[in-house]
Amino acid sequence: MADQYPRAKADMNTLSVRLRYRPLRLGWCVLKGDMESFRRSVRLSFTMWGGRYNPIIVVDDREIAEALVKLFRVDVLVQVSQGSAVGDFVQAHNYYLPSPMIGGGLFMPAMPSGKVPLIVDIRHPVIRLHEQFFRNNPTPESGLDLYEWEVDDPLADVFLCSYGEFPSTDAVAVAIGRSSKQVCSASGTSSKTVPKCRCRMQSETRSLA
Repeated sequence: MADQYPRAKADMNTLSVRLRYRPLRLGWCVLKGDMESFRRSVRLSFTMWGGRYNPIIVVDDREIAEALVKLFRVDVLVQVSQGSAVGDFVQAHNYYLPSPMIGGGLFMPAMPSGKVPLIVDIRHPVIRLHEQFFRNNPTPESGLDLYEWEVDDPLADVFLCSYGEFPSTDAVAVAIGRSSKQVCSASGTSSKTVPKCRCRMQSETRSLA
């Protein structure tokens, strides 16, 4: 009696799937010229695992902003600057970049500390480095360097983007920075001050002809 159902072919194709895990990637949405929001974005990224890959997206130029979202494969857009232009840009992407965070914020209420971060912060890799290379090691290699500079330095924003800095206003982010520094201090971390820039910044217009 013939089979009632067709037999599967012996040469069926196989499909291989490779998964690569990475921290959640945020896109900080700001307005052109809003330097305070720009600095806050940089400082918040400094507290996050993989924060160096969080792009700062200036939404004034919609074409470039869309290109940055695709280029960095952003998972979530976060509104940093206030204004309808930023809010509209974030809302326009909610259908395929919905925020997985409760209430759309970066922190959630918790006891007894008050709030905890919803994003994996740098305390995890810092503690891991400490456990692997510095704990119970009487002769560890040189540790980490934390850089500081004068607030009024004309290159302060350049140093901020190059060396990073912990926030001083966001309560939870401040706690992350404080605890990270405590772990780092036990790992031979030194604080270095960047010499203040003495050069004078001036604009110069040159002809391209």
